[in-house]
Amino acid sequence: MKNVLIIPFILLALQGNSQNNSACYTENFMTRDIPNFQMETSQLEYRSGDSDVINIRTVIHILYGNQAENIENDSIHSIVKNVNNIFCGVVDTFSIRERFRHLINDSGIRICLATEDEEGNPTDGITRTEVNIEFDINDPLESLKSDDLGGKSPWDTTRYFNIWIMPTVSNFFTSNYGIPPTGFLPLDTFVDPSSIPGVALDIGVFTGANLGPASTGEGILAHEIGHGLGLLHTFGTGPSGVDICSIDDFADDTPVCGATFICDDFEENTCTEADDDEIDMTSNTMNVGCMIFFTPDQVSFMRENLLSMPEIHSTDCDLQVSTNDIYDKKELLIFPNPNKGVFEVALNHRDSEIALFNLHGQRIPIITTIGETSCKIELMNNFVDGLYLLTVDGIPHKIILRNN
Repeated sequence: MKNVLIIPFILLALQGNSQNNSACYTENFMTRDIPNFQMETSQLEYRSGDSDVINIRTVIHILYGNQAENIENDSIHSIVKNVNNIFCGVVDTFSIRERFRHLINDSGIRICLATEDEEGNPTDGITRTEVNIEFDINDPLESLKSDDLGGKSPWDTTRYFNIWIMPTVSNFFTSNYGIPPTGFLPLDTFVDPSSIPGVALDIGVFTGANLGPASTGEGILAHEIGHGLGLLHTFGTGPSGVDICSIDDFADDTPVCGATFICDDFEENTCTEADDDEIDMTSNTMNVGCMIFFTPDQVSFMRENLLSMPEIHSTDCDLQVSTNDIYDKKELLIFPNPNKGVFEVALNHRDSEIALFNLHGQRIPIITTIGETSCKIELMNNFVDGLYLLTVDGIPHKIILRNN
């Protein structure tokens, strides 16, 4: 357990950094008067039997002032698929520090566009509203979430996860935030109960305006969804002037760190911890560098929160191409998984074609020994820790390789 505190405050604006022009304003919707708080996360281990995929019934509200901002359905589907890749753990492992690659995991959480609206009518899970204003992300009335104030009112937040994509008043950086329902850990009662749950995203995230070299629109959306499912930044949250290394996000497997705007080979370590000191986890989705993977403890928070809200789960995602159909949970039996480069695969027949690929699509040399009902596989060369795809008769299956 990291022995640090969290001190809530009203604003964390990540603007003005020369390497990244995306600002997250989640803290705008946190209360000021919560006392210092510590929390044990060991109690949040996965419940028995909860490893099935949780499909989040989602509606995306497009607020547009011109046709360039009216994102086409195909683009929305591609965005959803790429965000689900991050939640699947199917990411570019070479952008993640080697020492953290063993933490890459499939969260078992997917964004699923709704197939029925609030009245039970068929829908594609996307609404479109033409607007004649740009929205201020700091507006305490949250006008963007109100029909009466020129925006788009949410669908029932107990049954739908709402995402708003809209033009904002800022021309210098993209402005975004995510708000969880009150009660979602670890944000819990830090959240202003009068705020509307969901994600608000600047249209510039997807038009390419002012993102900075390390950001992608899908990464920023996954980051804000993480907030919407209860997560804090990896650098916690604290008022100006407070030592960043004294605050925390409560996930034991994320090092205490500052906000990091890079994603390269430079090993930054903004906080020196007395025990188990670690470098910054720059590629974690809840930092502001690459934003490409969640750790197991972060996943435990999100799943625990979603399990407390079954009305928002959907059973229709398997019918949608946009929900990443190749990562079906009907996984091939691979054992052990994770492994150190030697493992077995259960086979239906001896003539199966087997190949191993890294996430760049490069084929990895292997030795296969075929038995009656399984195949033993050994890697021929040294390998980098991380997620790989094992294809059996052309069907990909996730496998995690670790040297230790």
